[in-house]
Amino acid sequence: VVKLHVGPVLQRLSDCNWYVRRASLKVLRQLDPAVMATEVQPFVKQLADEYWYCRKTSLEILQRLDPTAVAKHIDAVVLQLTDDHMDVRAAALAVLEGLAPRATEQHLRAVVRRLGDGHWHV
Repeated sequence: VVKLHVGPVLQRLSDCNWYVRRASLKVLRQLDPAVMATEVQPFVKQLADEYWYCRKTSLEILQRLDPTAVAKHIDAVVLQLTDDHMDVRAAALAVLEGLAPRATEQHLRAVVRRLGDGHWHV
């Protein structure tokens, strides 16, 4: 039953109001990852959202999805390592941590740069 309603909630990710996008992401984050197994692209697209919370929550969802599918979008995740908001950077590192080493090896320099991040939890 839940799977039937995922589509309409995903559609709300493109709403012009950030609070609608945020609410949609909060709902989607609570779902079983198996329900959204094929839905990687909408969350990758949200990484360009103007609101930091939407970017962070999208990364948290990506962290729970199939690592092989997420690895296909690794460049978009790595780009989040330079985000202005520390929670987005930390979430991006968490996604990368869950990927196979072979998928992340070409981005090792970007990860190493984060070791000098001024915020302790990044």
